[in-house]
Amino acid sequence: KAITNYRVIKNNGRYTLLEITLETGRKNQIRVQLASIGHPIAGDKRYGAQSNPLGRLCLHAQIISFIHPVTREVMKFDTDIPAIFDKTIKDKITQEHNHNVNFIAKGSKTVGCHKSIAN
Repeated sequence: KAITNYRVIKNNGRYTLLEITLETGRKNQIRVQLASIGHPIAGDKRYGAQSNPLGRLCLHAQIISFIHPVTREVMKFDTDIPAIFDKTIKDKITQEHNHNVNFIAKGSKTVGCHKSIAN
């Protein structure tokens, strides 16, 4: 079972910036689940994306944490959403709005309303 929670941060009709939280950790879970509902990550040619606005997979790990294997200390690293993600959402707002391509940022938690995908 793979469970992914997401919340829409911004949408311009062509791209949607999401905050995603994984309840499970399966290989390529975010990529597979979004593609399975017809919304592959922009730049993800392997899973069916039709556009590549940044010349790369539009997926960003905003927060990563793990337990250090030697010290057993919790290691946590976080960063802001790349500015180019916001810029692309704003720049593409005037282009055609009939493409179902998602533009993704991964967050550490989901707040407010969210939807779950399970498979």
